[in-house]
Amino acid sequence: MLDKYLTNKFNFTMKIMIVLDKLVGGGAERVAIIWANTFVQFDHEVIFLSNKNSLDKNICYEFNPKVKLEKYSEVGFDCTKNLINQYFPILFKIIVFFLRVKRLRCIIRANTPDVILGVMNYPSLLSFVASIGLGLNVIATEHSAFERPTYAQLNFIARFFKFYLNKLYPMVSILTEADKTVVLNFIFVPLNTIKKLRGIRENSFG
Repeated sequence: MLDKYLTNKFNFTMKIMIVLDKLVGGGAERVAIIWANTFVQFDHEVIFLSNKNSLDKNICYEFNPKVKLEKYSEVGFDCTKNLINQYFPILFKIIVFFLRVKRLRCIIRANTPDVILGVMNYPSLLSFVASIGLGLNVIATEHSAFERPTYAQLNFIARFFKFYLNKLYPMVSILTEADKTVVLNFIFVPLNTIKKLRGIRENSFG
């Protein structure tokens, strides 16, 4: 488990930032909250960032009161009523992405974390772009399988995120031994990522 790996590897307290999209349900969200609660039990400081809407609704899982919750995705206008969104949706998504990057970068600079955990693809990419030039490591965490049956193949965007954008990060957390085999056999994954993937597996599961 990633929480055991980090707490066993470092014998000093850290400031850990966890970034994800929503907190209103889902398996990845539950795992991220378990990480946060475990980290604070080992006296690490945890800043947990989610989008505005999910923090305004009832959160499905229980947080340790020591975990600090913040919103990162406020963009200053109503996305549902924006004319650019209606007529130029791709352009609108790019604008929103960089507004969120700007907001997240401000939070990162204010909190100065030692490491950032991005939960799933979009928050991981946001965290990476927002932390450029700040000397921080972003760990991307995958919560869906790399290995797929022929009837449920990944679409182009999902495959691009999993097999290409994951090259950006110094470390990537994956789910299973089967996923590790797929990743290690994929020619585009850099050697340092392969070594660290092996390290996570060996340290987390023996």
